[in-house]
Amino acid sequence: ADVPKNLTNLLSPLDLTVNKSIKVIERQEFSSYFTKTVTDALKNDPSMDVADIKLDARTVVMRPLHSRSLCKIHSFFETHRGQLITANGWKAAGITDAVKDARATVEDCVDPFAAMTT
Repeated sequence: ADVPKNLTNLLSPLDLTVNKSIKVIERQEFSSYFTKTVTDALKNDPSMDVADIKLDARTVVMRPLHSRSLCKIHSFFETHRGQLITANGWKAAGITDAVKDARATVEDCVDPFAAMTT
C-alpha cells in the first residue's frame, strides 16, 4: 500500500518519539564541545572577542564527538526510559495495535514488545 505524501512523519515510530531523544543527546554533546572550545580560548586569551573564536569542525575532531554521541544514544535506549520512548513510538504509529490484532488471529505468537512494555 502506498502512503500518501507528508504522512510518513505520522506513521514512523522513529519520527514520532525516538528522533527527538537522539537530537537532544547530539545537541548536548555539541554544546559541551562548543562550550569547552570557547572556555579554553578565553582562558588562553581573556581579551579575545568571542566572535573571533574558531570552532574546529574538521572530520578528525567531529568524528570522535559523533562517536561519543552514538555511544550515549545507544546507552540511553538500553535504559527503561529509552525503551518506553521506543515503545511509545510504536504505539503512536498504531503498530502495537496492528500487532495485537494480527496476534488475535494467530496462535502461539511471540510478543516482540513484551520486554519493552512491562
